[in-house]
Amino acid sequence: MNELLELILTPLEAGLSGQLRQRVEGDQDDLKAEDDNLYVFGEALQDFPDRDSPEWWLDPAQCRWWLCLHVDWKAYSEVAWQVQAICRTLGLETGFVSEAEAQWDSYFEELDRLRSRHADSGSVSQVSLTDRLKAALGKLGKAARQISLGELMKQVQPPSPNFLTPDVLGDASEWLRRQGYELLYLDTGGDEHLAVPVRLDLLVQARAVAERLSIPTHLV
Repeated sequence: MNELLELILTPLEAGLSGQLRQRVEGDQDDLKAEDDNLYVFGEALQDFPDRDSPEWWLDPAQCRWWLCLHVDWKAYSEVAWQVQAICRTLGLETGFVSEAEAQWDSYFEELDRLRSRHADSGSVSQVSLTDRLKAALGKLGKAARQISLGELMKQVQPPSPNFLTPDVLGDASEWLRRQGYELLYLDTGGDEHLAVPVRLDLLVQARAVAERLSIPTHLV
């Protein structure tokens, strides 16, 4: 993994990259099984603070580095702050907000409001309700748009976040790509998403290194 690590560390100043390299090497000594390799590697690339405070991921005094996006398949709300942390570490623009996530949240707020008004007063006709729900859907992912409006109205809880996570990850990749980086996804064999930021000019080399390590990779 050392060759892949060096490619990830390339943009960092020597002091920080040295600290991170020591962290990775130290954590690798604690491996209990071969299958742990990617997880330990990812954890070493994330520096959690001793205490939780607002926006700690943007404060280098609390979080020295963050160079790994690791989220559960349904944890789309965990993507934005991790991308912001990655950008802060790399000296990039940190103001990432997922358009897909914002529209998703706005949609369900509108859905709840219209459902409440329709049930209480009957003041919203089915025609206007349909039109406004379609408008609220906006540019959400294709899978979410394919749910019928009738089915949406019946659901107390939102549809599975699996509909949204790929769209949020796509927004994250696009944000970093515009700043000269690519999120390289490493296949853990599980259902979570694990990716590391690689400079665009090093991407081909990084994928070749991962292939030699028998780690399948993909881009979003």
